[in-house]
Amino acid sequence: MRKSLKRIVELRNEMIHSGLSRKTHSRQISLYADAHDLIREYLLRLLGYRGRYLPYAFERRGESAEIN
Repeated sequence: MRKSLKRIVELRNEMIHSGLSRKTHSRQISLYADAHDLIREYLLRLLGYRGRYLPYAFERRGESAEIN
């Protein structure tokens, strides 16, 4: 499992099994943005999209993404 995906799964498991997370709010938001971007890219690829798009975390990262 990719490192970034592992962090997302760990946050999910914390929330599901305890109802709380020990991570800071800003860290939770960052992980949410990463998960959102991963799901968005997956969906765009399933739909056959080719080209540039703005990730959910665009404001944080400051760069667009491209699917070839």
